[in-house]
Amino acid sequence: MYQMKRSYEIFGLVRFFFIFIALLWVLSKLEPTNNRPTSSLETSDPRLIELISQINRMQNLNNQGQYLQALSLTEKIEQPILDNPGITSEWRYRYFLNCGDIHWNLWHFVDAEDCWQKAMKEPFQTSRKALQERLRQLSQTLKDANQERTQQLRYDAAPRTGPAAELKGKIAVAYVFVKLPGSDDWSIKNRQAAGNAWLQANRWLSDRARDYQQTVRFSQRLFVVDRHPALKRIKINSDRDAQRQADKIIRVAMNALGAPSARAFIQKIKAQEKADQVILLFHVNQKRRSFAFPCRVACNSYFSEFAFVYEASGFKRWQSMQYAMAHESLHLFGADDLYNINGAQYYSPRDIMNYPSRHLYASQLDELTAWSVGLKKQQPATPFPVKKY
Repeated sequence: MYQMKRSYEIFGLVRFFFIFIALLWVLSKLEPTNNRPTSSLETSDPRLIELISQINRMQNLNNQGQYLQALSLTEKIEQPILDNPGITSEWRYRYFLNCGDIHWNLWHFVDAEDCWQKAMKEPFQTSRKALQERLRQLSQTLKDANQERTQQLRYDAAPRTGPAAELKGKIAVAYVFVKLPGSDDWSIKNRQAAGNAWLQANRWLSDRARDYQQTVRFSQRLFVVDRHPALKRIKINSDRDAQRQADKIIRVAMNALGAPSARAFIQKIKAQEKADQVILLFHVNQKRRSFAFPCRVACNSYFSEFAFVYEASGFKRWQSMQYAMAHESLHLFGADDLYNINGAQYYSPRDIMNYPSRHLYASQLDELTAWSVGLKKQQPATPFPVKKY
């Protein structure tokens, strides 16, 4: 037997999406970025001129919806702005105000709060009440996003266990499209949409491994299980149903694919692909909460470890499919959730296992997650207990 730990995708994503949209509308009415006052510039210092030009540029990028480019510029110029004595309070205020806007638009709510609080401390103020209202709304958003924060007291890490032992080397992905009653068909178009999403998740995982001087190569094997008569008797009416029926779905899928067990199926894929690691992903074309069952100590003789992605191919409000694929895959490599751990609210807030980001590439893979998936040897310090399996 092996230990399985239920892992949910970040929060109730759909539930909060509409809250975010409403709050964005409210905040947009408080103080439009385009109408902020400009400051006259009387200096011959080229470094100062360049910094002020960059502040204006990050504001323009944010206004144009180019949030990732704006974020990169924001992080590049923050320390030079703080170090330059020629930057006035007005320009620091404008920097932190726009910094908060950029993080808000990327759903980096902890970072947005930090930026706007710094803006509040500047002597130069154009609309203190409006900024206070932004912070009040942001506080409510964080409260909503942290509804599950006290579920766990510790972090459970399982580096180097199971068929997806480490995020390194050649990784074979066994990707199984499953058609259940009530879910959309896996048409060629829908499979292509899922495939494109996986490519983005693939690139993100490879890039994050490269950040820790590791090389990752993915190969993918695609399978479709949609006509097995036993599938018609599986009813999924809730997120909990999806978890309860996981074992049954896997048994049916393995039967349809001619495999005696999920473990045997994984071993076959590993041998055929000459891979170091194997990920088993089941994708149901339905919008629910995704989850993973990773091996913690030893894998079960039948099921091994697996993840379920419940994402509808037509759901394009944000990069939720790519996010779920990357997030659940990291569980199989040994990472735990951070979003439900007491004490992790301000710990690595941009980590993909903590808060969701509007764009996958606005998410990070920080030290704790990196250690949990085998990218770092030394366990980092944390404000909460960590158990290593």
